[in-house]
Amino acid sequence: MMTIRVLLLLGCIILAPAGNLLLKWGVNECDSVGETNLGVVQYYLHVLSKPQVQAGAVVYIVSALLWLRVLRMMDLSAAYPIFVSGAFLIVTIAAVVFFQEYVNWVRIVGILVVVLGIFIVSQSARWYEPRPAAASIGLSAKMQDGNDRHAVQENID
Repeated sequence: MMTIRVLLLLGCIILAPAGNLLLKWGVNECDSVGETNLGVVQYYLHVLSKPQVQAGAVVYIVSALLWLRVLRMMDLSAAYPIFVSGAFLIVTIAAVVFFQEYVNWVRIVGILVVVLGIFIVSQSARWYEPRPAAASIGLSAKMQDGNDRHAVQENID
């Protein structure tokens, strides 16, 4: 179970930045030929016609579908910081490599702080047993199991 969670989370961490990088590539292609002088609607239609933008949207949607599965398997408070910071790290490195974006020392220090934060968050998951969300709001054991979606404890009022 842990391996599946890790693989799904890694898939999201890789695919979301890949989608964003493809979107950026497509938008850069539009801007480089001067299409920014078009009207708003024409510009967006032109952007959406770019294969890089279409591929980026598909990759991003696949990432979102994987993310839905991650949310089912992991605590949001643990998965989201890992996802966002991992994606941030990949996007930053790829932006420097593929788009020649400038990264100064302040941003590098910030990235190191984020990586340290990922480590701390990932270690915190080992220090407690997650409690089913339904138990924290007083729903019956039947509902927690998914056997009876309408079963609620009588004392919730």
